[in-house]
Amino acid sequence: MRLQQKVLVVGLPVAIVIGALVATVSRRATVSIMTREAARRVLPQAEDAALRIAAAAATGREDILLPRVQAVQAFSGAAYAAVVSPEGRVLAHTNVLEKGRRRDDPPARRALAASVPVVEEVVEEGRRRLFFGLPVWRPEDEFLLSGKDRTRVGTLLLSLPLDVTLESARRAGTQVVWLVLFFCAVVLGGALALLRLLLRRLRAISDATVKVAGGDYSASVPSGSADELGELAGAFNNMSAALSRTVVSRDRLEEALSIARATLEASADGILVVGTDMKIVTFNRRFLEMWGLPEEVVRASDNRRIVELVTPLLADPAAFLRRSTLSYENFEIDEQRDVLRLKDGRVYERISRPYRLEGAAIGRTLTFRDLTPFMEAERVKGQFMANVSHELRTPLNAVVGAAGLLRGTRLDPGQQESVEILSRAAQSLLDFAKSEAERMTMERAVLRPADVLSDAVSLVAAGAVEKNLRLAVDAKEAAGLSVVGDPARLRQVLLNMLSNAVKFTESGEIAAELRARALGEKSVELEFSVRDTGIGITPEQGKRLFAPFSQADGSTTRRYGGTGLGLAISKSLAELMGGEFGFDSEPGRGSRFWLKIKCERVSGAESGPRPPQPPSGAARDRLRVLVVEDNTINRRLLVRQLERLGCRAEAAASGAEALELLRAGDYGLILMDCQMPELDGYATTVEVRRREAGRRRVPIVALTANSTEGDRRRCLESGMDDFMSKPATLEALYAALERWDLPFDEKSFESFLEIAGAGDDRARLFSDFLADADANLAAVRAALAKGDLAAAGRAAHSLKGACASIGARGLRELMRRTEEAAERGGGALEPLLAQAADELGRVKGRLRP
Repeated sequence: MRLQQKVLVVGLPVAIVIGALVATVSRRATVSIMTREAARRVLPQAEDAALRIAAAAATGREDILLPRVQAVQAFSGAAYAAVVSPEGRVLAHTNVLEKGRRRDDPPARRALAASVPVVEEVVEEGRRRLFFGLPVWRPEDEFLLSGKDRTRVGTLLLSLPLDVTLESARRAGTQVVWLVLFFCAVVLGGALALLRLLLRRLRAISDATVKVAGGDYSASVPSGSADELGELAGAFNNMSAALSRTVVSRDRLEEALSIARATLEASADGILVVGTDMKIVTFNRRFLEMWGLPEEVVRASDNRRIVELVTPLLADPAAFLRRSTLSYENFEIDEQRDVLRLKDGRVYERISRPYRLEGAAIGRTLTFRDLTPFMEAERVKGQFMANVSHELRTPLNAVVGAAGLLRGTRLDPGQQESVEILSRAAQSLLDFAKSEAERMTMERAVLRPADVLSDAVSLVAAGAVEKNLRLAVDAKEAAGLSVVGDPARLRQVLLNMLSNAVKFTESGEIAAELRARALGEKSVELEFSVRDTGIGITPEQGKRLFAPFSQADGSTTRRYGGTGLGLAISKSLAELMGGEFGFDSEPGRGSRFWLKIKCERVSGAESGPRPPQPPSGAARDRLRVLVVEDNTINRRLLVRQLERLGCRAEAAASGAEALELLRAGDYGLILMDCQMPELDGYATTVEVRRREAGRRRVPIVALTANSTEGDRRRCLESGMDDFMSKPATLEALYAALERWDLPFDEKSFESFLEIAGAGDDRARLFSDFLADADANLAAVRAALAKGDLAAAGRAAHSLKGACASIGARGLRELMRRTEEAAERGGGALEPLLAQAADELGRVKGRLRP
């Protein structure tokens, strides 16, 4: 059934019911209104009539009352009129038959009992009438103003017919009903017409909706007006257009999702996406391959289960679980990276990032990158650098060592300068390997920046003069300034800057400047710059200028020479010093290279840490040093350097030879080369430690051309005590001797302490030993004064035994040599006794708190 029919079926009965209700209500309302109007009109006349008949009513005579009652009926149009006595008997009635009858009907009783007029609608003789009951007072009491009661002489009763009134009311009600029905018909017809109009527009929207449902998103509805239907039509058109765009967007989204999925699968990294509820959102096959997980297991699991499955594969499961828990306890944590090492040797990098929707994290994306090939490449690179370092350091060890020995001889100024240049040039070659291995360290010493710049300028001055270049230095801003820094590294960077300026400048000048800018009371920024008028650098050349083994142009190497290492080393050193290194250049007009570093300012009286300076000719005969080195030149050089430092040194050309010497002799220190044929330094150290088990331990210092941190760890793990890279300078050897030339063998000393106990017993043993040592040394001196070498030998032997029991190896060695010298005739006893006295002082310093 259509909507119009439904409206007609419902609306027509409603209109009829409304008409009936209106008719009934209107008829009743009309009757009520007309009745009230009749009562209002008749009541004043009835009250006047009651006054006129009062006197007649007081007589009680019918002949007097009847005419007057008939007059009241006549003027009021009543059906009848009557006067009754206070007791209710009819005194006069227009119907004379009623004379003398008692009125006991309810309206009459109410009228008799009331002191005011009574008006009400009653039914008499089957007809509806309007009843009036008015009291009649004695005439002289009618207007009584005193407080006395009035005397009632009767009651006037009137009965007016309502037939005409009711008929008029019915006619009025009928007219109203027809008017209402007409109005309802007009309204219903108008509503149907309006509904038809509205439905026509709604039907258009319905038809368009059917088209849209069928996939035709181009359907539209003419709006036609600015009313609600127009708004509805406009909203539908917008929806249709939006659906059309959505379909296009959906197609594009499907395409984008397809591309994204293909990209995800094409990634070389394993990818896992996890929601905040730990559910697996997506993953790629590379992730399954990397962890060896079946696809159906991953799809059916959450991330907790995935963690359980992969944890047994890891070398450090506890660390993996700890880091995983941290990420999932707070999904808002920014990007996190860690390295996962598997038990089978593979290495993965895990990158965890939050992914967000409207700014809130709704999960994390885990990317697993296989670093195993890169680690292998790094290992190969490290091995290459180790080989390069070894091949450079082995021959340069001899160069630097020989330069160090020459520096201690009597040289004229020109020779001394040549030795310095030779030493610094060799050091420059070594520093690049150090920087690549990230092992280069910075010293902290007090330096004058102006002096360091002048020193570097002096080293290139000869080259500048040879090319007829003007060399200018301006360091007035920093004159007298002292800072804490590494003078050697700073000098090397400045030397590289100045050397390049001289190399690439054919004519003109080179200007070296130093500027200082205070950053605070204790801090200063130094800016060194070297400006030249050379060939300059293009922007394209500048992009690869700091790459190792690279120069601005391939023809540069052919024309000017060089390896392209200088600037790479300089940049590494600048960064190591916490500074910046850069350049400004214009092709054909020269370049300006600059170095900026921040330093701690110091006063002239302050001094910083300085490397230990080896004493010239100082005796250290108590210490026997074994040098294990396969290179003949380096072996001989190390022996000479140790002898220069006052030690007795012996050498072994291989690990096997070193083991034989150790079997036969007693050494206080071993310098062990790591890379030797057959039995290398690591294996030799392991064997030495095996043989020493439970006995005194000889300190072993690694001496190797390899300089990486991994090499250091390997040396310490094999049982060595220290690490020293080649070339071994006199300063480095002296520092090693200072560290390891100890008064006691720690193993033997610890055993002695266990036997000595604690408290007073230990103090008593220490006191007895020191007293015995003083007495024996005095006995040796007294015997020598008497020329009794045998007694001197016996006293030395006695003290040697006591030193062996307590682990005082240095003093023991000196007493052994004193005993041998006494047996041979006492040729060098005085120097030995002087060393023994010094060594005994070191022993006392250790034993006395």
